[in-house]
Amino acid sequence: MDMIIAEVSERITDVLQQLLPWWITLIPIYLAVRGVWLVCRRRRGFDISWLREAGMLLLCVYIIGMLTVTVLPEVYIGSDTVNLYYPGGKIGEEGNCSGDYLNLLPGNMLITIIRSFQDFQGMSLWWSCFANIVLFIPFGALICCLYNWKISNGILFGAGVSLGIELFQLLLPRATDIDDLMLNTFGMLIGYLIGMLCKSKDSAKIE
Repeated sequence: MDMIIAEVSERITDVLQQLLPWWITLIPIYLAVRGVWLVCRRRRGFDISWLREAGMLLLCVYIIGMLTVTVLPEVYIGSDTVNLYYPGGKIGEEGNCSGDYLNLLPGNMLITIIRSFQDFQGMSLWWSCFANIVLFIPFGALICCLYNWKISNGILFGAGVSLGIELFQLLLPRATDIDDLMLNTFGMLIGYLIGMLCKSKDSAKIE
C-alpha cells in the first residue's frame, strides 16, 4: 500500500511540475483575449455573468492541464535557458518510450492490465487506465455546467477531443491507443452525469 501511495504521489508531483510553466504562460493570454471580448460585448449592451466567466476560466485552466499531460512538451528551466522537449524524443522521430506504440485493437490494454492484477510491475498500466478516466471527468462536468447540450452531444464532443489528442500523438514520441479513447469517453460520461446532477440540485433549490 505504501508503494502505491508513493507511486501516486510521485506522479502527481511530476504532473504539477509540468503544469505550472504552461499555466503561467497561457492563462494570462486567455485573460487578455477574454477581457477584450467581454468589453466588446458590454459595449453592445449584453449582460455578463461573472459566475459563468469564473466557470470559463476554470475550463481554460483545465484544458491547459489536459493538453499539458497529453500533447504539450515538457518545460526545462535552467539557469540561463528554457528548453521544450519530449522525454521520448523529437516530433516525428522514433522515441525511446511508448511513442512507438500504436494499438487499434479495443480492449488490448485492458486485458494486459487485468493480467497484471497481482503484479506491482503493472502499476503503470493501472495508473494509465485510472488517469485516462479521471482526466475527462472534470472536463465533462464543466462542459455540462457551462453549455446546455444534450448528453449525447456532450459525450460526442468529449470523444472528439480525445480522438483529436490521440491522432496528434501519432506525431509525438508517445503512445496512441484506442483504449485511451474509450476510457476518456467513459470519463466524459461520468463527468457529464455529475454535471447534470449538480444542475438538477441547483434547479431544485431555486424552485
